[in-house]
Amino acid sequence: MGRARRGPQSLRHRMTRMKRRSLFAVPALLAAPAIAQTTWPDRPIRFVVPFPPGGATDIWSRLIAEAMAPELGQPIVIENRSGAGGMVGTESVAKGPADGHTLLFTISPFIQSPVVFRRWPYQPLEDFAPIGKLGTTPLPFCIRPEIPATTPAEFSAFARGKDLSFGSYATGSSGHAFAQLYSDVDKLGMTHVGYRGEAPMLTDILGGRIACGFHSMTAAGDF
Repeated sequence: MGRARRGPQSLRHRMTRMKRRSLFAVPALLAAPAIAQTTWPDRPIRFVVPFPPGGATDIWSRLIAEAMAPELGQPIVIENRSGAGGMVGTESVAKGPADGHTLLFTISPFIQSPVVFRRWPYQPLEDFAPIGKLGTTPLPFCIRPEIPATTPAEFSAFARGKDLSFGSYATGSSGHAFAQLYSDVDKLGMTHVGYRGEAPMLTDILGGRIACGFHSMTAAGDF
């Protein structure tokens, strides 16, 4: 467990194996025969990232784009379209043109959210064709600097009986599920606050507006 001001360390105890995945996907209606008749790519490629700048997904997308663009011979443009736990940007790709030049760069809520919520505007297995998994990252648990705790047990002792809130980078995400499970198992009664990405969540942890949250090591390193 880590404090936001010092940079998080891996959370021991039962949270040590929590991870998040980064995924590539394109609209499922992509017409392979049509693409096969032309040289691909024949124009700039667009990566739609359904989270705001500054989070791990955004950082990963830019690193991948920087490496891929010279190999493909076309520039890659990053478009951040955040909102509703990744739904806004993902829906824009699902309903956009299936031309092979618009790719979704996303993480696990892409699969999780349609299961968590009754109504969701896309179906991940029907509306998209996955390209591949690009990596995983640990999700350390960070607390606001002034909380007197350095272990999960100390944090639970501090939090129990207090009206605390935890944040997540997206409602229905792994970070949401892990923190809710932690709160329920240790009977902390914390309230969930959903954000449009990691950067605003970490800003609120540092500012003392929420007590804690799970997020990527990548984003934590910038704070």
